[in-house]
Amino acid sequence: SLSRPRELVAPILKSSDLYQSQTSVTQWEDPGLHAAYLAYFFPLNYVRSLKVLEEARSWNFFNNIHHIHDYGCGPGTLSKALMFDHSPEIQSIRGFDRYDVGKYFLDQPRQNFDMSFSQLESIEYSDDTAVLASYTLNEMSDLPHFVGKASHFLVIEPSTKSSFERLHHLRQVSLEKGYTILAPCPHHDLCPLSRSPKDWCHDRVYWNQPLWFQALEKLLPIKNPSLTFSYLIATQKKINKEAFIRVVGDAQVEKGKTRWMICQNTQREFLSHLKRQGKAPLIYRGEKIQLSHQEKKADEVRFETEHLSRMTKD
Repeated sequence: SLSRPRELVAPILKSSDLYQSQTSVTQWEDPGLHAAYLAYFFPLNYVRSLKVLEEARSWNFFNNIHHIHDYGCGPGTLSKALMFDHSPEIQSIRGFDRYDVGKYFLDQPRQNFDMSFSQLESIEYSDDTAVLASYTLNEMSDLPHFVGKASHFLVIEPSTKSSFERLHHLRQVSLEKGYTILAPCPHHDLCPLSRSPKDWCHDRVYWNQPLWFQALEKLLPIKNPSLTFSYLIATQKKINKEAFIRVVGDAQVEKGKTRWMICQNTQREFLSHLKRQGKAPLIYRGEKIQLSHQEKKADEVRFETEHLSRMTKD
């Protein structure tokens, strides 16, 4: 019960250890850990999913999509987030996972559940079908079979360097197969962070924690005022993307200026706002922006606030 949060601490910590270990054992094999997922990991992953789905909708990803395949759905967290604000055109959502836990959560009339990955291998994809996959690449040695078959796919992964490397490989293979990368990449050239020893591309979302979650988190060693994740959204549709800059780093307040790492080409660059120009604007990791005027100096793109416009919703 959420009214007795102390009873949830031990299973949450045990589940966290399983997530971070290399063992093949998962929390789905222990029914005693299901409450830990519902109370703690479900809301975290649900909020992450909402953020990525919002990005997908900004690219009209779900236009003319009638069927969803939730690949490695687990308890259906990503599908639940989709149902929160789904397109009325979506007729079915089908979950696939090796563990039979989705039946407890995928309970909408138009949703089905299938725990057989082998059946997924034989599915024929149509142009009105999109594949969603959350936290699955980190459990696979090869790329998922739907790459090259599904006309649309959306993948969410942890915000680790190893996850970024897997997503980068997926990006390269997808480009070779003719996909358009909608997000997060503003271009199809070499990723500027692919050879960086210390930086990698990931996003962040800030959220207002419910009171019951705040009470639970007070008892835990990890705090989550913001949530990080990595993701990739791709389509086989030919789309002419309007040029933009993606902010791929948090604000760094330095002597005389504020900087944000950005992506707009193959170079590792920083957006820079000098202190003498006035108060720096609030710009967040993951935002899509455009500049009407900029000054390039070394690895910095300097700008003034009046030249900044945002493509990302607040």
